[in-house]
Amino acid sequence: MGIESKKEIVVRSSFFGFEDGLVSTVGLLSGIAAAGVDNKAIITTGIVLVAVEALSMGVGGFLSEETVEEGEHQRRAFKLSLDSGFALLFSYIVAGLIPLMPYFLGSSTVYVYISIISALISLFLLGFVGGKVMKTNPIKNALRVFALGGLTILVGIFIGNLFPVA
Repeated sequence: MGIESKKEIVVRSSFFGFEDGLVSTVGLLSGIAAAGVDNKAIITTGIVLVAVEALSMGVGGFLSEETVEEGEHQRRAFKLSLDSGFALLFSYIVAGLIPLMPYFLGSSTVYVYISIISALISLFLLGFVGGKVMKTNPIKNALRVFALGGLTILVGIFIGNLFPVA
C-alpha cells in the first residue's frame, strides 16, 4: 500500500482528534463534576487534560504515520507524519475547549449540562460533516458518533457518581 494523500491523512487525523477531544474532555469533566469536585479543580483538570492529551495525540499521530510510511520516500513521509500530528494536536485542542468553556462561566450544575449538550451537538455535527466528506450517509454517521460519544459521557458520569468527593 502506498502513501495516502495529504488530504486523507489530515481528514482522518482531524476527525479522530476532534472526536477524542470532545469525548475525553466532556467525559472526564462531567465525571469529576458528578463526583462533587469544585469548579476551580474542574477547570484545572480540563486544562491539563486538553494540553497533555493534545500533545500526546499529536506525537502519537506523528509517530504512527512515520512508522507506517517508513519504507516510502522519507521526506514526503516525514511531511505527512507532521501533517497528521498537527491535525490531531489542533483538532483535539479545539474540540477539548468546547466542553471546557462553560465551566469558566460558573459553577452551577447548569454549566455541567451546557458542557454536555455542547459536546453532544458537536459530536452530531462532526458525524454529519464526516459523513458528507467521506461520502457516506451523513445522518447515520451523525447518529453513530452521537450515540457512541454519548455512551462514553455516561460512563464518566457513572464513575464520578460511584466515587463522590464530597
